[in-house]
Amino acid sequence: MRTRSSNKTTIWSLARLWLAAILIITACGSDDGGNSGGEISSSSVETNNNLSSSSSDGTTQSSSSDEEISSSSDAGTNEDSSSSIVPSSSSDAPSSSSDTSSSSSSIETEFEYEGYTYKVVPIGSQIWMAENLRVDVEGSSCYESETSNCEIYGMLYDYAAAMDLPASCNEENCDSLVQEENHQGVCPPDWHIPSPDEWDALVKYIENENDGGAGKHLKATSGWDNNGDKNGNGDDTYGFAALPGGYAFSADKGNYIGSIGSWRSTGSVIIRRIFNYADWLESTGFSKGMLFSVRCIKN
Repeated sequence: MRTRSSNKTTIWSLARLWLAAILIITACGSDDGGNSGGEISSSSVETNNNLSSSSSDGTTQSSSSDEEISSSSDAGTNEDSSSSIVPSSSSDAPSSSSDTSSSSSSIETEFEYEGYTYKVVPIGSQIWMAENLRVDVEGSSCYESETSNCEIYGMLYDYAAAMDLPASCNEENCDSLVQEENHQGVCPPDWHIPSPDEWDALVKYIENENDGGAGKHLKATSGWDNNGDKNGNGDDTYGFAALPGGYAFSADKGNYIGSIGSWRSTGSVIIRRIFNYADWLESTGFSKGMLFSVRCIKN
């Protein structure tokens, strides 16, 4: 009886151990499942985080893409704007050309002043009267008081008359009364007595264009006396049509008509002269009281 009871006790103990083992295994399985669930949850969180990050990146990229499109759109707008400007500029070009042509054609070839029509000629960047002034003022005279000479050569002027200054300026220094630029003097409005520098610019332009000989290119093709075997006339290359009006010591006493042309400048005693025997234009000095021709230049 005792052995049988002992065997029963042993079996029961083994059963209890087996049951405990099953419970332990079950408990371990449950813990593993919990851990597994935690890992899944963690993975889910990471996945969600990654998705969130990806979504955030996607949003950023989308934003960046939008910016690029916007920028591209702006560039397209600029290109369109630039494209629209080009034809406008192109369409302006003919207008500019037309303006240039209009400006060129608008240069007057003659104008009327005090009942007489004067011819005009452009030379280089300057515009000159193409004939001598013939305005009659105090201190001016026709060569040897002959009206017929004025009809051909224009009037001769002393310094004060040419500069429209008091007659006393022929004896006194009146430089302070002379404008540094565009001194009108006896010339028509918008015209002035040429300065020495303007005469120099004329000569320089012609000599550069023709390798010297300004006088030859300014002299008229007729009206000049010959000097021996030399033809006194010039080529009148630019239409300046310089004529030999001579000069005068007084209203009744002139000299060198037919062989010398002489013109005043704003320089009180500086005269420009052309000779029938030479091809140059000379700069020289004379008394302010002597009478010389006047050519006006455009302002």
